Amino acid sequence: MAERITKKDLKKPDQLQTTTEKLLQYARENMQKIIVGSAVCVAVIALLSGWYIYSHFNERKAQELFGYAISMTASSPAAGQAVAMMEIEKLREVVSKYPNTDAANLSRYTLGAVYLKVNDIDNSIKFYEEFIAKSGGSELKALAYNGLGYGHEAKGDFAGAFKYFEEAAKSPEGAAFRGAAYLNAGRAAEQLKDRQKALDSYKKALESKNDSMTEMFLKRKISELE
Repeated sequence: MAERITKKDLKKPDQLQTTTEKLLQYARENMQKIIVGSAVCVAVIALLSGWYIYSHFNERKAQELFGYAISMTASSPAAGQAVAMMEIEKLREVVSKYPNTDAANLSRYTLGAVYLKVNDIDNSIKFYEEFIAKSGGSELKALAYNGLGYGHEAKGDFAGAFKYFEEAAKSPEGAAFRGAAYLNAGRAAEQLKDRQKALDSYKKALESKNDSMTEMFLKRKISELE
C-alpha cells in the first residue's frame, strides 16, 4: 500500500528545491572564483590542444626532411664523400630545427653512422652519445654502443672500445647483435693485451648464433688464448 503523505510532510521544504537554492547561493557568492576557474580550464585545454597540433606538425616536417636526407645514400649505396656530406647537412638540419622529435633522434643515430663512415670520429662519437642519452629501449641503442666502440677503437682508445662493445653485448635491446659485440670486445681486449678478457669475450661470442666462418674463427682464437 502506498505511503500516506501527511500535512506535516507537505510543510517540509522540497529536497530538490532546497539543494538547488543552496547551489545557486554558492554560485552567487563564488561567481568570481567560478569564472576565473573556468577561464583557467579553457586556457589549459587550448594550450594543450595547440601544443599537440604544433608537435604533430613538427614531427611530420622532421620526418619529411629525415626521409629526404637518407634517400640520398639509399638511392646510391656506394655514394662518395660529397653525397655523405650533403646527407650530413640535411640530418643536422633535422636536429637543429626539430630537436625534440623522434626524427631528430633517428638523425642523431644516422649522423653517428655517417660520420664514422667518413672517418670523422669525434663527430661520430658526439652524435652516438647524444642519441643514447635521448633514446629509450631500442635495438638502435645497442648498435649505437657498438658504433661508439668502433669510434674509440679508431682513435686507439682500446679501453673505451672494450667498454662500449661490452655495453652493446650486455644491452637487453642488443640480443640479436650479442655475438658480434662480444667478438668486437675480444678484439679490443687483445689490443689491451688482456688475455683473459679476450678469451672470455670470444667464448661468449661463440655461445651466440654465428655463421660457420665466424664460428671457425672464434674456435681458433679460443684455442690460441687457452
